[in-house]
Amino acid sequence: MTNRSVRVVDDPVAPTHRVYEVRSGPDGTDEVRRTARLVRAEPGGSERSTSGDVYVVGPGEFHATVVGGGRPAATLVLGATLPGRSDMSLGPLRGEGHRSVREICDREETVVAVRAALRRIDGPGD
Repeated sequence: MTNRSVRVVDDPVAPTHRVYEVRSGPDGTDEVRRTARLVRAEPGGSERSTSGDVYVVGPGEFHATVVGGGRPAATLVLGATLPGRSDMSLGPLRGEGHRSVREICDREETVVAVRAALRRIDGPGD
């Protein structure tokens, strides 16, 4: 998998993307709201990751993940909410806000999912 960083420059004249704010509720509901911020997204550097690697995307940074070879991939994301800060995402210029609901797993379901992922990581290259 390749993690490609994206440089974002405010550009209300010739934008390529709109910035969306993502507000996540404790019930698993994500409210994705369009903002007035228009930007130009430019390719940044890229970093290749393999099974078991860890990478960090810092606050205010944008990235895209590309999985090659037609194989499935999964990423475990650990995030921190900072007071007064919101998660941001890039989207289409004319896109609308939307709501999505994530399934919240209890402890047992989480353990089962993590063990299944670890088996895939540690298993033979099937």
